[in-house]
Amino acid sequence: MEEINHPNQIPYHLIMDEMEGKISAADLQELESWKAADPAHLRSYQEIVDIADHAALLTAYQEADPELAWQKFKPSIPAAAKIVRLHPEKKNGLFFLKWAVAVVMVISGALLLANQGGWIGSQTISTGKNERQQLTLPDGTEIFMNANTTVSYHKRGFLKARNVELEEGEAYFNVTHDEKNPFSIKVGDLSVNDLGTSFNLKVEPKQVVVVVNSGKVSLEKGKDAEKILLSPQDRGTFNKETKEMSFAKNNDLNYKAWHDKTLHYEKASLTEVSGDLKELYGTHIIFQDAALKERTLSAYFKDKTEAEIMNSIGETLRLKVTKRAGTFILSN
Repeated sequence: MEEINHPNQIPYHLIMDEMEGKISAADLQELESWKAADPAHLRSYQEIVDIADHAALLTAYQEADPELAWQKFKPSIPAAAKIVRLHPEKKNGLFFLKWAVAVVMVISGALLLANQGGWIGSQTISTGKNERQQLTLPDGTEIFMNANTTVSYHKRGFLKARNVELEEGEAYFNVTHDEKNPFSIKVGDLSVNDLGTSFNLKVEPKQVVVVVNSGKVSLEKGKDAEKILLSPQDRGTFNKETKEMSFAKNNDLNYKAWHDKTLHYEKASLTEVSGDLKELYGTHIIFQDAALKERTLSAYFKDKTEAEIMNSIGETLRLKVTKRAGTFILSN
């Protein structure tokens, strides 16, 4: 609940919540107390409510839907937006203000729709569960987004400042290199800067992981500008808690299997294989004998279905593969 710091300050947030029917009991009591404290407060409240009525009238004349526009526009208003007090004694100005607000609501809604269509402002793209998507930026850079991933960038000025934010999830970047205009990805306190490359970037609960496929990538930490340089097949990590960066050679051959549908194993335990298949396909594997988890597999799979991979494992290791209710059972 936001505190009303000044007795004459209008609690627009409470009034809006009441109009939308989502105000809490505590906030409703606070709003009623504010209205009862001063007759001018009640007049201001009624005038604000009248604005909604005028917006409805504007809908009829302009064949627009200011309420819908407002609902789309409202989330973009900063939480700490400056509050301007209405002066009920200025009737003519207030009448103009009512119509101005209604018009602004419609225009703002139209601008927001234009923004969502990719014409102006910030673009945010998200994938859901089991959904993957390819995104091509204005400079030709390709971003392949894994499931549950959110990427945002400013399309209008992107070619002048190639900045992207990976808010969550995992993505594979194939960057169009431009020495005069660096490509940078923001992940919290970490900046991942392209030096002509392709790489995989994953936001995990406790760390951010970058694996370089080609070219070079620099990692920079916050305002300290501490930097490390990654080369092909380097794995860089950023610890979210300690804010420390480190790097080593990447030993995970399948770090981008979700992207290229390729699995490569060299004497890998079936425990590792099982984990990869679960992440890639959602495959659930049960080992009838726990000792089977330590059996090792050397194999290469490209664009194979989970059933084809499981059958191949069975043939290679001479194991029996049974599928029941969506679960694969491995046994001797």
